[in-house]
Amino acid sequence: MKFDASVKTPDLIYVGGRWTKPSTDAKIDVINCGTEEHFLSVAEAKEADVNAAVAAARSAFDGARGRA
Repeated sequence: MKFDASVKTPDLIYVGGRWTKPSTDAKIDVINCGTEEHFLSVAEAKEADVNAAVAAARSAFDGARGRA
């Protein structure tokens, strides 16, 4: 049985409420655990991307807390 999934943004990462281009072109191969076949490749978040995500989360948290 072949599983078909639509991944609309495999080359982007989700940071701060929007899809963005990662800091590098690095990819992670996703393997189908049932067949052990390559399923697709997705963007790999590096340190700069994680830092951006943490900063966005901190900003969102601080903003939400300030409005509570």
